Amino acid sequence: MKNSKKKFTSFLIDIWPIKNGEIDFGKVNQIKPSLNLKKSFFSPKKIETSFQKFFSSEKVIIKEPPSSISLFSLFKKLFIFYFIIILIIFSFSAILFFSQKTLKKVFFLKDNLLNSFSLNLKLKQALISKALQNFEINEAQKEINSLFSLYQSFNFLTKFSFLKNFSQKFKNFFLLKEKGERLTETAQKILILIQKLKKEIFLSLTGDPYASKNLFKNLELLKKNFKNFKKETTDSSFFSFLPPSLKKEVFLFQMKSKEIEESFNFLEKVLAKEKPKTYLILLQNNSEIRATGGFLGSFVFLTLNYGRIIKFKVFDIYDPDGQLKKLNYQYIPPKPLWPITATWGARDANWFFDFPTSAKKIIFFLEKSGYFKEPIDGVFAVNTFFFKDLLKILGPIKIEASQKIINADNFLETLEAEVEIHKRDNPHPKKILGTLALKLYQKFFLIKEKKIASLLKILKKNLISKEIQIYFRDPELQKFIERYYLAGRMLATPKNSGYLAVVFSNIAGGKTDLLIERKITLFSEIKADRIENTLEIDQFFKPPIK
Repeated sequence: MKNSKKKFTSFLIDIWPIKNGEIDFGKVNQIKPSLNLKKSFFSPKKIETSFQKFFSSEKVIIKEPPSSISLFSLFKKLFIFYFIIILIIFSFSAILFFSQKTLKKVFFLKDNLLNSFSLNLKLKQALISKALQNFEINEAQKEINSLFSLYQSFNFLTKFSFLKNFSQKFKNFFLLKEKGERLTETAQKILILIQKLKKEIFLSLTGDPYASKNLFKNLELLKKNFKNFKKETTDSSFFSFLPPSLKKEVFLFQMKSKEIEESFNFLEKVLAKEKPKTYLILLQNNSEIRATGGFLGSFVFLTLNYGRIIKFKVFDIYDPDGQLKKLNYQYIPPKPLWPITATWGARDANWFFDFPTSAKKIIFFLEKSGYFKEPIDGVFAVNTFFFKDLLKILGPIKIEASQKIINADNFLETLEAEVEIHKRDNPHPKKILGTLALKLYQKFFLIKEKKIASLLKILKKNLISKEIQIYFRDPELQKFIERYYLAGRMLATPKNSGYLAVVFSNIAGGKTDLLIERKITLFSEIKADRIENTLEIDQFFKPPIK
């Protein structure tokens, strides 16, 4: 009990002028004389009574102070005490002030937070989409990373997450932030896998078995991650709190997601994951124009198995046609061809403006000739303009037979010279495209990785301009190609409607089409009962540039 009393009186001395149970009224009067504490709170009678109640076994002795007193010690203790009190009050006030300031900022943002956030998302989405369309995966990754940083920049608001219990707008914002972070993390994984696939497809085509294995493994991971991404965006609760500006974008993505998933399956099938696939690559010389692009002088027989090219061989189109003749197969050609040939073969089978029709006819003649044992799964028609674009990326090539260096600038002129000028000396002058194709194939596998994106851009450009057309026997693959207008098919039109298509085919005119410029003008006159159309076609000779 004595120890507790000592502790208590030691504590009191920091607050009251008390020592060893005695009150020093001299100190009291010097500290606060105006309060007259001696007569009120520190009156001897009151102190004696209260201390006697508290210390039941010991009586507090009250006596007058001695004449000498250490004022410095007392002021020092009181100064420290009041300083601590002021510091605590100041700290608390500062915290409250800055919290209020932040809260004001948060409440100021309340009405505009979702709108500004969604505008940023929409902008990033547009930039990412543009980068992907241009095969700039690195740029798309940068935008995704900056989008993730955008989400994290709002992390300072997490200490106010309790506000979502009181404000629907804040609740929507926090939900959007949480969902967005998950989506961007998944998107980052998807882009990393696409970057890997771009490289592995290239290596796999060269015959690398490890790249082939990784290609399909990463393709499966890509499908899985995209499925998770789609699941997050199709969540009804996610769609319900989206701002109007983002709802449209998410809805469009949901519409496109099925097509994207189909593109993964399309890639697996085309790259022959399940079984080998055989494709024809038709080398069409549009210096001698035909309905699908140009005269078919050579073609490539290509076989893929599990993403690897296992066969690449160039053939002259006259080889299977010669086999048809030996087998005594004779087919009557379309009437406009009668002046130049009595029999129809693969060389003139690309006669039809509708490419799938021409592709089917070419497959028919090649399979009928018995020249190949493997069934043909697809046909790719490639015009000479695509070769010109390829030379810009792959660089010049040398033709050993003529010791000529061919580049993008002299490609068409050299091609024409090889076919026409030297056809008396060369029994197979139209084989030049086949020779070029083989050389380009060899250079293709020496291309540096940084040029792959440029190569993909050229491929896209030529697909859009119909310098490349595609046909697949598999109905699902063909449907996928036609959805993106890559099949060269004639458009189906509603009843009582149509469209204008002007089709040229060169018959025994030589390689003159590069020197001809054409101008087509349609005049339409609206009359009382009909629309009268007049079409004018003007052709001009365009001398070669020397």
